[in-house]
Amino acid sequence: MKSTAFLVDLQSGKQSFIRFPGDRNPLVTHTAYGIWQNNNRFYTIAGGSGSVLDSKDDTLTIGNGYLIDYDSITGRFFNYQTFSYNNGEDCADLITHFEGIYRDDDGAYHLPATSVDLNGDEGLAIASVATIERDRSGSFKEAAEWNTLDIMKSGTDIESVFSTANSIYADQVVGFANYPDGDDSVDPLSFVVDLS
Repeated sequence: MKSTAFLVDLQSGKQSFIRFPGDRNPLVTHTAYGIWQNNNRFYTIAGGSGSVLDSKDDTLTIGNGYLIDYDSITGRFFNYQTFSYNNGEDCADLITHFEGIYRDDDGAYHLPATSVDLNGDEGLAIASVATIERDRSGSFKEAAEWNTLDIMKSGTDIESVFSTANSIYADQVVGFANYPDGDDSVDPLSFVVDLS
């Protein structure tokens, strides 16, 4: 099943599909989880793009977080750029998804991300924050600065085995974590991380 990302005009209730480059492939899915108003006219949208199934062998394939700009006057979508966890340096990332967006006073975007990284750690979910800037042309730089969040259960030295970063405001990130509890099950809790 393919998912399609769209915008909703809060005044009229009208839905507009986000138009992605190469959007005609029926196996490609898109989500939109965050939107930032840059000024009265231009917005930046964050989410995830990827293939649900490979048509040849029905296996899960790569999914990336993305940013795309939107002009609310013309309805044009532009500056589409995808990102993978740690910029794909370990070649093990399977899925990266941006869950929200925050822009600081210097114009850099901070995106809470959840990634599945097949790096020998059983492919568990990793919470991180990607910082992305624009280049001189106004496009997004191709590489992000990644800050992997070390999520520890309060008052213990127990590290989360499955974490998601779900929202960000300024230096505060909130998410969800699962901690091993010693009897082959996990203790699910929410978390707040201060990045400052």
